[in-house]
Amino acid sequence: MPPHYLTLSSGRKVAFEYYGDPQGTPAFYFHGWPSSRCQGELMDEIGKQRGLCLVAMDRPGIGDSDFHPGRRLSDWPPLIEELARHLGWKKFHVFGVSGGGPYVLATAHAMPERLLSANVICGAPPLQRFGTGDMMWTYRMVLWVRQRLPWLLRPAFKLALTFAHYPRTLPPLSWFIATLPRSDRQAIGD
Repeated sequence: MPPHYLTLSSGRKVAFEYYGDPQGTPAFYFHGWPSSRCQGELMDEIGKQRGLCLVAMDRPGIGDSDFHPGRRLSDWPPLIEELARHLGWKKFHVFGVSGGGPYVLATAHAMPERLLSANVICGAPPLQRFGTGDMMWTYRMVLWVRQRLPWLLRPAFKLALTFAHYPRTLPPLSWFIATLPRSDRQAIGD
């Protein structure tokens, strides 16, 4: 399904998608990293069950949203403000997974009067403070490529998407799963 677009006051466009109950309570979903608005599809059924109208958007430079040179975390709340205005939402929930966590916190800090709740699920730590040593090797590799060979990311993610549709019991997914901690292997097996 093609995304919806909003052209921001800056002239850049942001891509977003609806999930959950279209008539439900407004909620923004901030995707993890590396991911996109499509991760919101994982919340579709629970959104319907809980009566939430979920909107997931691609952050600038991700998916179908325009790149924003020099972007900072503090640039996020004004984007949410414009998107909420476009959607006609006065108050809304915000929640994010992993790399979406800092965006939840920035939004909660900038516009607490607009939020019904702010929720961070498995939030990512500030990497400049904690480093990347304990991250999964795949995340460390993506960060390395992002800094040195950014043009390689798009084809690499397309290849990863192809592999994601393979059966878990066959290579290369079976090889990747074998590198995970036991608890992660159990969760993937469920």
